[in-house]
This record gives sequence, C-alpha cells and structure tokens, in this order.
Amino acid sequence: MPFDNILSLQCLRRFTCMCLLWLAVLMPAHAHDPFEGNVELLVFDRKLEIKMTLGFDAARASLVRAGMTPGAVSTLKSEAARSETGSARLPLTAAAAILDVSAAGGVAMTPSAAHVAFGDMETTYLLIYPRPSTDSVHVTAATFGYIEAMRPMTIVSAGANGRVLSRAVLSVHAPMAKLNLAADSSSTPASGGADMFRLGVQHILEGFDHLLFLGALLLGLRRLRPILYVLTSFTLAHSLTLALAALGVVRPASAIIEPLIALSIVLACIQNLRDDDGAASRYWMAAGFGLIHGFGFAGALQDELGNGDRTFFVPLVMFNMGVEAGQLLVALPVIAVLQLARRHTGFLRYGQPALSLMVATIGVFWLGQRIT
Repeated sequence: MPFDNILSLQCLRRFTCMCLLWLAVLMPAHAHDPFEGNVELLVFDRKLEIKMTLGFDAARASLVRAGMTPGAVSTLKSEAARSETGSARLPLTAAAAILDVSAAGGVAMTPSAAHVAFGDMETTYLLIYPRPSTDSVHVTAATFGYIEAMRPMTIVSAGANGRVLSRAVLSVHAPMAKLNLAADSSSTPASGGADMFRLGVQHILEGFDHLLFLGALLLGLRRLRPILYVLTSFTLAHSLTLALAALGVVRPASAIIEPLIALSIVLACIQNLRDDDGAASRYWMAAGFGLIHGFGFAGALQDELGNGDRTFFVPLVMFNMGVEAGQLLVALPVIAVLQLARRHTGFLRYGQPALSLMVATIGVFWLGQRIT
C-alpha cells in the first residue's frame, strides 16, 4: 500500500476517533430542551385559570421540590389516566413549588384548586385562583429558583374571549412578571418584540436538531448559489408552518413532529453519502422538511400569544426574525469553514463522509429516543 494511502487512513482513523468522542458528549443532550416551559393566564369574571406547561425534566424537578415521592407521583399518574379529563388533583401545597401569585400590593394569593396532566414529553399544571379586586397580578415562576437549567419562558394573560391583555418573557434574571387582568387604556399589552426576538435567537441556538439538519444540507453543497437557495427554502418553509401552528390553524402532535425532525437529519446525511453535490434534491428536502421543523419552532409559541388577536403578530414576526438571526449566526461561519475545508482533497474524500456518518448516527439516536 502506498505511503500516502497509509497516511490518509491514519488521518481518517484519528478523525473518526475525534468524531466519536464528540458524539459521546453530544448524544446525551436532548434536541428540544426538557427544561422549557410556558405560562398562560385566562381571566374570567370570578376566577383566574393559570396553565403552566413544563418539559419532562423540569416537571419532575418541580414535583420533587413539592415534596412528592415517586410513589405519590405514580399515584397521580394513575388517577389522571383513569380520569375523564386526563388530569388529577394536585395538592394545593405543591402549587407554591410551581408558581407564586400575588395581587397588586403584594397580597399573596392561594389557589382554590390545582390539577396536573401528564404527557409523554411534558406535564401541564392548571391552577385556579379567585379573581382579585385589583386589575393586575404578579406571577413568579418558582422553578427558576431551584432549576439551574431552566430556559426562558413566555407568559401571557388573556380574557375569556382570547384577547391578549399582557405578555412577558420570564427568565432566571427576571422570574416575575406583572400581568393585566383588564383591557383598558392602561393595560394595552406591550409587543414584547425585543424579548421575543431574543427568545427566537435562543430557541434556534439551543435547537441542536434544527442546526444539525441545516448543517447536513450545507455539508453536501460546494457552490454559493445552491447554499443560498437551500437557506431560503428552509427559511420560507419553516416560517409558514411556524405561523400556522402558532396561530392555531394546524397543530400536529409533538409525538409525530419530533421523530420526523430526527428522521430529516438522517435522510439529509444519506443524501450526502449518495452524491457529491446533489443541489436539486436538497432544495426539496430543505422546503419539505422545513415545514416539519417549523412546527418544532412553534412549540415555543403555542398557547402563549393568543388566538388571532392583532397584538399577536408583532411577537410572532419578532420571534421568527430571532430564529433567522440565530440561524445565520451559525450558518455563516459553518459555510466559511466548509469552503476552506473543501480546498483539501482529504476532506472531500474522508472528512465529509465521516461527518455525515457522525451526524446520521446522532439522528438515528434521537429518532429511536423519540419513538420510544
């Protein structure tokens, strides 16, 4: 065997070992962070209904914080499964481990009822309070006090007719928000544009599955024009379904969307291994699977921004702009690095296939994880 070939094989083995090491670090991470959540407050004549949805790990931490044992949680799940509503009564003392609600003036409020519903990937709490005489309440997400990995979440108050009254973004640095209960001139909801833009940027930067799919598409392209077409196709497609899902027009179950997103990563990598520069095939993949990824993006917006209220559209647009900004923030340096790497024949012959196999392995892992 020629010396050059031996050297190339040694480089390939070293590169593969590095990829496997990186894979071992990345694979335990969830593509959609299990520490995400959102809060929606509905205002009625005599009561307030607060619905808080938490990702799997955050919900588990909140139940532990509430002093519930695994046996008690199992009992709740069994009661919820037998219930016609799919929920079970939650001890009122557990509400404090989830949310801290007070009327204007700092008067603490105690829920009159609390319920919990368990899903495959998330848990939903429903807390019911008597409506106070004040026109606003302060809501603090207690989860930020004991869950270090908790991600920023949107919170919105709306009337019984779905009209948005106020909205905000909660985070570890700002866990409390003032929510309006009345629709008057002093309670017009702020657009929350800057907050929603930042939330969009953070959502895409933490959405490793979206980034890996986009990276897999770009990995198989060499020329700038096809790269721009792929980026544009992906952007237009996921913007469409993001809007449709957030508006409530179409809301596919996450149990369907999440495996499809993982599958898109695998198929994009398979396409890389089949041809050198099949740009046309990547256009339809970017557009077709971009529609699926848009539903994944919408998970950060559903149930928080109202239902068709005119104030809904500014946050929606700003969130989408944040997603695009974060996408470009990642895509531009990746494109630059790939263009430089492709100048070396060793990368085209060994590096590109190895990267495709590595990303495909991650996609297969996520696919199995999400199906089971």
